[in-house]
Amino acid sequence: MNRLQTLCKRVDDQFDTLEKTRFRSFVYAHIHAVTLLALQLAKKRGIDPELAGAAARLHDIYTLTTLESEDHAGKGAVLAEQLLRETGQWQETEIRAICSAIASHSEKDRSHGPLEDLLIDADVLEHCLQRFPGPVREGEEARWAALQTELGL
Repeated sequence: MNRLQTLCKRVDDQFDTLEKTRFRSFVYAHIHAVTLLALQLAKKRGIDPELAGAAARLHDIYTLTTLESEDHAGKGAVLAEQLLRETGQWQETEIRAICSAIASHSEKDRSHGPLEDLLIDADVLEHCLQRFPGPVREGEEARWAALQTELGL
């Protein structure tokens, strides 16, 4: 089992111990979908799939565990850092990159680095595909339009 698979199993095991609610199950499904989308975008964009997958799997970890969403990106980056350090499998530079992507994933209206933008785009892509053909979330319109062009949708 590689380290991304180990991390995904750890998140899955943590989910299994939490009280199941409809919202928590929705967040878990969202995390799973964003992970799959991030891996595909990483392949297309030439970005390290392990880093993309780890950032995606942990991007809403705070909301998953607490059922709260206020400042979930910043608080989630802190939880993700702790979890990544506990595994002992990730280098310091990788932890910083993953946590930076998580911390900025709610800032959909601006450009960041390649990994940050990939996570934001995977998150937006999941939101828009989940709601299709409904309205795009406010602040996600420009990214959704760019993703449609990039992916030929």
